[in-house]
Amino acid sequence: MALLAAIAAGVVAVFVLFGHRFSLRAAMALVAMLGLSSVIAFAHLRHAGLALATAVVPLSGLIAAASLGLFLGPLVLAYLTGLTIALFLADDIALRVVDGSGGADAAAETLRENAFAGGAAAISAAALATVMLLAGHRAATPLMAALDEAASGLSALIVLPLVASLLPYSEDFVSRANRLRELRERRTEKLAAVTEPRWGLSLTGIGAVFFALTFFGSRALHATEPVALFALEIWFVAAVLVSGAALAVTRDWRRSLAATIALGLAALVGCWGYARAGISLNFASWIALMQIMGIGVALSLFVAQAARPDGGEDTTAASVRSLMGKTGVVAAATFCAIVVLLGLSLSIGREAIALAVALFFAGLGAVLLQPALTIAIETLAPRRSTIEARYRVN
Repeated sequence: MALLAAIAAGVVAVFVLFGHRFSLRAAMALVAMLGLSSVIAFAHLRHAGLALATAVVPLSGLIAAASLGLFLGPLVLAYLTGLTIALFLADDIALRVVDGSGGADAAAETLRENAFAGGAAAISAAALATVMLLAGHRAATPLMAALDEAASGLSALIVLPLVASLLPYSEDFVSRANRLRELRERRTEKLAAVTEPRWGLSLTGIGAVFFALTFFGSRALHATEPVALFALEIWFVAAVLVSGAALAVTRDWRRSLAATIALGLAALVGCWGYARAGISLNFASWIALMQIMGIGVALSLFVAQAARPDGGEDTTAASVRSLMGKTGVVAAATFCAIVVLLGLSLSIGREAIALAVALFFAGLGAVLLQPALTIAIETLAPRRSTIEARYRVN
């Protein structure tokens, strides 16, 4: 805790140096956020140094953003995007070390395989924060939010592997991490059922029901006039950004469409939460919701990338492999972000709770709804290779 307090004090000093005001309460909240992130990262990774690096590296990007004078007051959501990317990278590095790679080799291999997905996640999160420009919003706030998102995400992508390559990994760590991986795989075996056509179609139907409920529930949401006038354009551009990023990472239109629909449901849940809490959808609340969707994009892209078929794998086998390998890190990242948001509710009220609910559905969509929708779409629109295999005559 003393180390985290020292790091937080250094971060506050840098922000103050660049002319940003930081209250004692905000400094204490920063210490709490770093401590909570480190504890959850350690519970998942079982390596103290790697967990601390995971919690701290997103701040390097925010400090760089502050040095340019383009710093957005509520930095928490941008930090959580970087934390999510860092946690996925750290999880991959830890697994490679457990499989026998050295620290430097594990970090290099992780960066090589995840650079595109991590970069797409960071850029997409930044782009989503700018969609309010379509409604005629003054450029400063969305662009500052976009800069924070890009800085946090890209710093995690670049700095985390560098730091991880310098850390020692003991035999005790390998033993602990290996036992934990086996335990997680046993616990997630039952989730593989969603990759079967009958369960995938069933879960897709449940998702459609939730989609309808949240759509009609969010109609009670009051939106300010500029947001209401350009709502259709904003939703369309956000969907294009998400689907484009997913398609670039997966090279599979079925899984890309599934990821877009799953995130769309999470966004509707956020709107429904705003409506239930009596919060107006204005520029600030919309940017916050888009930042939450930026975290959801990171979750979805890393899961979707892990589900790319390897060799002669079919969609079901690739989805099962992704679920077995990524459910744990998705749960850890989502849980950490939700707890931080619930703590934030003490200062910003019910808006943080609505955002936490939307983030929960984004995490749930990444590990359950996305593979279920993918197999449902493939059942309805099978690939050519699947059709040939199905009707092959021996």
